[in-house]
Amino acid sequence: AWNASVEARLARARLSAEAVARGTTFERLKLEARELPAELLGADVHGSVEADFEGAGPIEALTGSIAARGRELAMAQARIGDVSLGGRLVDGRADLAVTAADLAATGRLRVGSGRLEAGLDLTGLPLERVSSQAVTGRASGRVDLALPLARPEQVEAQARVAALSITREGATFASREPFEVRLADGRVQLSPAVIEGPGARLGLQGTLGLRDRSLAGELSLAADLAALPLPEGLERLGRVEAQVALSGGLERPEATGTLTWQGVELARGELPKLTLDEGRLALRGRSVELEAVAGRWAGGTLRLAPGTYAGPASIARPLALDGGHRAVIRGDGRSTVLSVAAN
Repeated sequence: AWNASVEARLARARLSAEAVARGTTFERLKLEARELPAELLGADVHGSVEADFEGAGPIEALTGSIAARGRELAMAQARIGDVSLGGRLVDGRADLAVTAADLAATGRLRVGSGRLEAGLDLTGLPLERVSSQAVTGRASGRVDLALPLARPEQVEAQARVAALSITREGATFASREPFEVRLADGRVQLSPAVIEGPGARLGLQGTLGLRDRSLAGELSLAADLAALPLPEGLERLGRVEAQVALSGGLERPEATGTLTWQGVELARGELPKLTLDEGRLALRGRSVELEAVAGRWAGGTLRLAPGTYAGPASIARPLALDGGHRAVIRGDGRSTVLSVAAN
């Protein structure tokens, strides 16, 4: 039989332990930790941690009570705030209740047999606490996670987003219906998600490879420019639509699809008004082709980047067209390539 009492201090941190044991079986074990730097949990973690344990049993299968608290925790760009955990350790297996009040999150954490499992219910997660962007909003749903402690790269997670709202520059965009995000086998998969707001409807789905950095997905967009929350002073009208398939990798993504517009008018301050009656832009992997465009610029100069542009085209307002001797407008073999009805 043996007993021991130990206390250690480092700066503001304090650790203490009291034990009464026979061999490696504890008749009583009490542990306390106060104001431990959260950096002990990871280089990007900040804040402080305190914890208590009191129990007994073989060292490999302890039974007792656990309570832990994190104060003003932050990780990377996320401001987590205060977190509390409490529950039981039975034969070396932990079952703890988790509360993160600042994130509007509650759930359970279980650890045992070399595996960590967690489930959190979100009842209004404030996005400004987890995003580095100038956005506000709320997310509700549930997150489940399973992590083999010896093989953390095999982590699996699933987020079921019941509702999502994002506010930026006074405009709020919200999910139309629930969607899911899954992590498994090193890949993040987004189920079809539709986000709607003033003047816009955005659809997204796809897969992102975290190891090979591969990308595969689809994007759709329908926008009414007059209703979009764009910079103040910019006058705009018209509609823009896009259907795009994404592939390749994050370093060299490829996009295939079309971007079309109708009745677009843009003007700002004393700049000449640009009118694009209609047009179609084709995305072909890593190249872009302007298939058709009909527009007018009220004075000024329209400079074309080097390349080939599909005609026919017409100029109906005073305008200087500059191709720098490196832009080509190619006709359709039937109509006039470029018609000019203005000075």
